[in-house]
Amino acid sequence: AFIAIKEKLKETGKSGAVVISKVSGEILTLVSTPSFDNNLFVEGGKRSDFGGDYKDVSSLIKDTEKNPLFNRSVSGDFAPGSVFKIVTALAALETGKITRGTTVMDTGEIKIGEYRFGNWYLDKYGKTEGNIDVVTALSRSNDIFFYKTGEALGVDLLINWSKKMGLGSLTGIDLFGEVDGFVPSPLWREKTLGDRWYLGNTYHLAIGQGDIMTTPLQINRMTAAVVSGKKCEPRMVGQGRCEDLGTSEVNRKIVLEGMKGACSPGGTAFPLFKYAGKIYCKTGTAQKGGKETVSNAWMSVVIPKGSNIDDWLVMTILLE
Repeated sequence: AFIAIKEKLKETGKSGAVVISKVSGEILTLVSTPSFDNNLFVEGGKRSDFGGDYKDVSSLIKDTEKNPLFNRSVSGDFAPGSVFKIVTALAALETGKITRGTTVMDTGEIKIGEYRFGNWYLDKYGKTEGNIDVVTALSRSNDIFFYKTGEALGVDLLINWSKKMGLGSLTGIDLFGEVDGFVPSPLWREKTLGDRWYLGNTYHLAIGQGDIMTTPLQINRMTAAVVSGKKCEPRMVGQGRCEDLGTSEVNRKIVLEGMKGACSPGGTAFPLFKYAGKIYCKTGTAQKGGKETVSNAWMSVVIPKGSNIDDWLVMTILLE
């Protein structure tokens, strides 16, 4: 699995990371690319069977563009984009702000004063999608639905549920170099930037944009927590602790229904349509600058493996 993933990422010419785990927290694959062989640093050291993308230490260190020594899977801070919407959806269902039957009219855009908050479908194709519920909103990754859902939740609940799902804190993996990511707040914004928190900031947070930052490992654990109701410590070796989050199975299944739709014809994960009905997923495109910059791409996939949800697999992919 490691070799296949590493080679596929190498084909794209992009830097990125892949995390595959069991819902229980057991890490099966942890990839950061471009990769290198640790044995390069050992005089006369034997190259591993996995090899690496660099022939010697000099070429490895000189690549300051792709930074191969940087472990993106646990040390990389990235805006999560729309993969975060599964948190917004579950939080709104759990707090009663929405139900399975709640609908929002997709207007294509929301304007607040001089600011515009658009949906990708209008911006890219000039179309809107009418009245949509949470399942359709997840499968279509509809920004308008999640702007309004984030507004209904309010910033405090959004922050609380982000942290409940493990964002903004260390996962506790048995590796060094992990960073804790960042979940913004009105207090942080006022103290650090000298600016108020506006409704537009809540809109951005509700779709995983703005100031929120996460690692691929955190998104992997977040995905597992949303679908299983348990937040587990990831482990390369052994078994970490799991915390029961007390979320409703009914609400988790609603989110899974939307994630199943994302991987089916009509959803946003078109490369995975051949697996329609067999897997669950959420896509994400996260801007890291203005319109002239290239976005980061995310995919978090849940693969059912038997009746015990602890054995289900979660695969999270980031392409820079």
